[in-house]
Amino acid sequence: MRKFTKKIMASLLSLTLVVGMTSSVFAAHAANGANVASGIKWSSFSVCTMEDHVDSEDGSKAHPWCWYHSLTHLVTDKYPNGQVEGTDFATEGWVVAGANASNFEFFVMNSGWDGEYNPMTGELAGDNPYGLRVLSTGFPVEKGRTYDISFKIKSTLKGTFTEKDEAGNVKKDEEGNEIKKTVTKKHILFKAYNPTAPGEPGVAFTSASGCTIGGMIETDSAEGEKTVTAKILVPKTYDGTVVALNFACGAFLKTYPDEINMKGRLYFSDVQVKAGAQYAVKYTYGSKSYTEYVNSGDKTSGHNFGIKGKTLTGYKNASTGARFDLSTPVRSNLTLNCIYTATKKPGKAKVTIKAQKKKAKLTFKKLANVKGYEIKYSDKKNMKKAKTKRTSKKSITIKKLKAGKKTYFQIRAYNIDSAGQRVYSKKVVKKNAFIK
Repeated sequence: MRKFTKKIMASLLSLTLVVGMTSSVFAAHAANGANVASGIKWSSFSVCTMEDHVDSEDGSKAHPWCWYHSLTHLVTDKYPNGQVEGTDFATEGWVVAGANASNFEFFVMNSGWDGEYNPMTGELAGDNPYGLRVLSTGFPVEKGRTYDISFKIKSTLKGTFTEKDEAGNVKKDEEGNEIKKTVTKKHILFKAYNPTAPGEPGVAFTSASGCTIGGMIETDSAEGEKTVTAKILVPKTYDGTVVALNFACGAFLKTYPDEINMKGRLYFSDVQVKAGAQYAVKYTYGSKSYTEYVNSGDKTSGHNFGIKGKTLTGYKNASTGARFDLSTPVRSNLTLNCIYTATKKPGKAKVTIKAQKKKAKLTFKKLANVKGYEIKYSDKKNMKKAKTKRTSKKSITIKKLKAGKKTYFQIRAYNIDSAGQRVYSKKVVKKNAFIK
């Protein structure tokens, strides 16, 4: 059985490489409600079936994600030779052959009693649900879009738990037998994550049903099938083009200590990831066009084609001819015509110059259609070797001027067109000042 499980299992490293290759393909725009996870495959990871660790390596440094290394290299007074597989830790399971994108079974041989341990003292420090997990390959996503994840899950996991009192002593009945109870509940941590950057935070759920907003699912083999749904919003800053699913089924030694050493199967069915409703907002100007996809009910961000000498002044709905306000929620496909007008040139600059010691302060009076001022200055009347400075502020101090001489200034105001280029005033102010 061990050889069989090793063949059907993929290590975490191998999975990352496979998904990494998938992520290089650009995600095309999916239709509203399309199941983008129809082509995914399932794999598994467990502490006791890792294939790519090397005994001579120190897991805490070479493979910080490798639980097998971390446990077997845990050398303390309590574990002088490290923890021993099958004695101190045991977590094992695999995806049953015959799985497809929407339906699969996960066989749990042991839900585990390995956890996070303090490497200095060997004391239990935290849970290790990730010691046993099911992972999907990546499915294509679009930045800024919402996706609805849904599936059904059924558990047959069971185990026995020996009850203890507050002092940690095993409870016994009147006949001296240990008191044990059957455990049917098993918590599973469900996440959506970036498989090309596994160390990064997961893609958070914006809403969830059948699990907590943090992705905790409570299964119970004494009960029937349950439906889980969760919504994600792929950030616009997302680093990648795919998202994957992760079900962590290992040990919660600290949080749920009675869920260890459970066996059985988890049945997942009708797994789907549906693309959220989006609408196309097409911007046009002459022969130019640009399309932005907007989530239903969100606002479009607008678009500027950058027309030289013109200013973008608004948008017009191509169907109705009415002006379109960008604060309007988008609930259908739209075509918006961009409205441009000639960028207004500013008038002649109004400036006062105050000469100071080896410098001069220029102060500008308020003027319409001005985004800034361009100042050329030289100690020569013919402006030979003139230097240039620009400012968008109300004043500017020009330093390192020659004392005891006149400095000549040429100043003109400018506006900025939609292409980001300066549109200058026709008239240039010419002044000079005697520098102290």
